[in-house]
Amino acid sequence: MTPSNIHSTKLRNAKRPRKPKEKPALPRMLKTFLWIIVVVGVFLYFFQNPTTGGQKTAPNISPNLTPSPLPKNRIQLTFDGREYIFVYEKISGSTLTLIPNFTEKRSAAAIAEENLCRIASSGGFYTKEDKPLGLFKASGKIFGQKANNSSLLTGFLYVTDSGEIYIDSEADDEHPTILQSGPLFTSNKPYPTRTDEYTRRNLIIEDLNGQEYIATLFGAENMYDGPKLSDLPSILFSIQSPFRVQRALNLDGGSASFFMVANNFTASEIV
Repeated sequence: MTPSNIHSTKLRNAKRPRKPKEKPALPRMLKTFLWIIVVVGVFLYFFQNPTTGGQKTAPNISPNLTPSPLPKNRIQLTFDGREYIFVYEKISGSTLTLIPNFTEKRSAAAIAEENLCRIASSGGFYTKEDKPLGLFKASGKIFGQKANNSSLLTGFLYVTDSGEIYIDSEADDEHPTILQSGPLFTSNKPYPTRTDEYTRRNLIIEDLNGQEYIATLFGAENMYDGPKLSDLPSILFSIQSPFRVQRALNLDGGSASFFMVANNFTASEIV
C-alpha cells in the first residue's frame, strides 16, 4: 500500500473514506447476484431475480431455515428486538476474480463447485436486457458502463494491478477489476428508501485497519430473513469485535441470494 492510500490521522493502515454524493433514485430494475468466491480466486456471478415493491417479511419456507453447523467466523447481533447472525470471511485482491454470467444464469452451487471455490457470495444488479447495471470490469474487459446518477449504486469494489482490494465511492477506470454496487455505507446513518423488506443481506466490509471481508447477515431463526436495507448501517457500525466497520458495500440479498464457505456453510438460494 502506498502512502497516498494511508489515512494518516488516526489509523495507520486505514483507507481514507469518501463521502458519497446525493443522487436521484434509480428506475425499476431486475436484481442479480454476483458471486465472490475464494479458492485460487474469488468469483463474481450474476443471477436474475425480479424486483418487487413494498415491505415484506421473510418467505415461509420449511427446509433448511437455519444452516447447521454455523461457521466459526460469525457474530450474533440484536437490533430492534430481532436476532441476526453475521457470517464473515477475510478476502484479498490477489485471490479475487469476476466471472460474468449474464445470459447463462447457471446456479451458484454449480459454478462454485466447478471453480473449486472456497467462498461464494451474491451481489450486483443488471437490466432487463441482461446487461450489468453499473460498471462491471473483469480481467480488463468492460461488460457494463458506470452509472453516474444513482442513489443506490454509490460504491465500487475494485482490485489494483498490484492485487490490492478496495471499496470506495470512486474507482479509477484503469483498474483491471471493478464492480459497481451499493449502497456504500460510511457511517451509522440510516439509509433512506421508499420501499424496504426484511431479508438476507450480503456485503463487502472494510474494517478500521483496511482489511476487507465478504459477509452475509440473516435471521437467527430463518436464514431467508434479515434486516431492512435502511437498518443496515446501524447494525453494521454497532459491531465492536472481532473488528469494527469503517465502511460497507451492499452487494445484494434476498431469498434468491447465495453465500457459501466450502465444506462448512451454505446459505442457499431459492429458485
